[in-house]
Amino acid sequence: MAAALMSALAGCASVGVRNPTQSAATPKLPEQIFVADFDTSKGLFRVSRSGDDLMAFQQKTANTLADYLVADLSKSVISTTRHNDAKPARTDAWLVTGEFGRVNQGSRALRGLIGLGAGGTKMETTVRVYDLSHLSRVPLLQFETSGGSNAEPGAIVGGTFGALPNALRNAGARGVTDDTARTARQITAMVADYYAKNGGTLSGKKVKPKILQPATYSF
Repeated sequence: MAAALMSALAGCASVGVRNPTQSAATPKLPEQIFVADFDTSKGLFRVSRSGDDLMAFQQKTANTLADYLVADLSKSVISTTRHNDAKPARTDAWLVTGEFGRVNQGSRALRGLIGLGAGGTKMETTVRVYDLSHLSRVPLLQFETSGGSNAEPGAIVGGTFGALPNALRNAGARGVTDDTARTARQITAMVADYYAKNGGTLSGKKVKPKILQPATYSF
């Protein structure tokens, strides 16, 4: 039974990219990259919060993703900073932005007890990369990210009875924040791949993005 459960649910263990499209125009390589906060207003957030608490959570999630992207893109591609202006100025830079489609915090208890995808989290985003050198409204690159945590066995399925408190505590330390970090890594991998394919020299080691098959189901 455990083996069957692992096979059925292991696909929810990581974040990947799907539906990538790019402009037919040859992009101008940027001198830097900007990251704007991803829009949370249209996303579905299932995070056991409402009202001001939900708004605060949404802002924190957008802020965390932006911070991860600045760090990852600076390390792997070129110098990257936050961009908070509503109307970007014309400059030799790329702007990475987008929106959250879905954020599901799942169940920490189920992740700790069972794992293998039970109680797992889910994060989906749409990402757009714009060339600010001519302020085009058509993105150079657009794609989606999708995935979540976690496929490792919990205390009941794969651990010992004495491991239960640790499993629950570790599950609580993962979740949405972990998904945000994984999402940032996949966005970075896609931007780095596009940058390198168009003649750019990466500042870090190239990491191949994980391309997912088109979704045929929904949670």
